[in-house]
Amino acid sequence: MACTLFSIFAQNFAVKRSRPTRVALLIVSEPAFGALFACVWLGEDLSGATLVGGALMMLASLFATVPWQAAGVTARKVLAKPKSKAKAKAKAKALLSASDGAG
Repeated sequence: MACTLFSIFAQNFAVKRSRPTRVALLIVSEPAFGALFACVWLGEDLSGATLVGGALMMLASLFATVPWQAAGVTARKVLAKPKSKAKAKAKAKALLSASDGAG
């Protein structure tokens, strides 16, 4: 019981002194690493669904921690609507003509 109390205290101590992004990454990846260590040390079998779930958790952590704004990708740019219907039609026409020429 003392080991469990110490580990919880140490984790809370470290969480207070870390950036929120790093804390989120560590907390979200904890179940995936627990399953990995159980497989390696205890010889437990991991099903396909377990592996897919772990991969999705790690992918979500990656998307949450990568500085997308520094790369110029923002939700505003992704979700932006064209200012006019004429611009939207012109953009759609350009995309269609580009895809027709590529085939």
